[in-house]
Amino acid sequence: MSTTTGNLVVGSVGTGGNIQLTATAGSVLNDNNAATTVASSGGTTTVTAGGAGHDIGTAADALDIGSTGGAVSLNASGGAVHVNLPVAGDVEFVSSLDNGTFIATGFTQGGQNFTANYSDLAGGNLSVNANGNILDTAGVRVLAPLSALALRSTAAGGSVGSIANPILSTAGSLVLAANGAGIVNVTESDGATISSATSGSGNITVSSTTGDLTVGGAVSTSGNASLTASAGNIVNGGGTVGGNVVTLTAGGVNGSVAANTVATTLALAGQGSGAITVTEADGGNDQLGHDRERRDQCHHHDRGFEHRRAGHHDGQCDLDGECGQHREWRRQGEW
Repeated sequence: MSTTTGNLVVGSVGTGGNIQLTATAGSVLNDNNAATTVASSGGTTTVTAGGAGHDIGTAADALDIGSTGGAVSLNASGGAVHVNLPVAGDVEFVSSLDNGTFIATGFTQGGQNFTANYSDLAGGNLSVNANGNILDTAGVRVLAPLSALALRSTAAGGSVGSIANPILSTAGSLVLAANGAGIVNVTESDGATISSATSGSGNITVSSTTGDLTVGGAVSTSGNASLTASAGNIVNGGGTVGGNVVTLTAGGVNGSVAANTVATTLALAGQGSGAITVTEADGGNDQLGHDRERRDQCHHHDRGFEHRRAGHHDGQCDLDGECGQHREWRRQGEW
């Protein structure tokens, strides 16, 4: 099935043989119906969206692929690939390579092999929604360097990454969703915006080995949430980090932490003269012992902490981390 102009909108396609869907100069789109799928029980499935800016599926309505037969090829080398896999089974990334103009990422689900080809420029997004865990046991770095990488598990208790093996990524932005008690564990290579990272009750762990992590949307779980910029800053991009214990760590030179939080307990760490500026919504406690209403801004210091509170500090803290103002607060029962 093909069209030479315009988009191709796909409903149910089912066969025991090969499937080929092509929009020569357009996108191949889902029909907004979760009950319809593209499924071959015995043949190959090839979907092609031709031309710059043309996509397979959309971020809001990924193309449903239920094939259980031969290999699946998703070709949108000038645009994005958004795929939903309703058949139960874990996804494992096996390769991701930038070929100079497009990225080829390979993954498996059970005995099924998938290849997604998408642009390496802005707009070359990759979305994988899976009725199972999304895993990276082989340690493949999944590429979407100027675009969005969206990984969502729809399975009961489904995770994105595992405790032992995080998803490795190089992406402009991240959309991450576990389900129920499933965890999110992702290690980004060079900094990214977290557009969202969610779980019902599982822990969320997102780290970046270089660059900043920007909280651009909701990071939310009833479990613990940990964001670490090992050689950068935690940047407030307007989002909120919510969880039981929320840990925010900026490990860059003079690394700073800035965030909105909704937490029971906060653990906050910067470096050098980097500032910690956190707005907590419901009065959580932090490891530094600050009353949230004080809105203290803290700086790591050679001899403890220098607390800047509307001019009330009297200089550096002593080796026990306490200055004269702290002692006064303690005397009054406020510290």
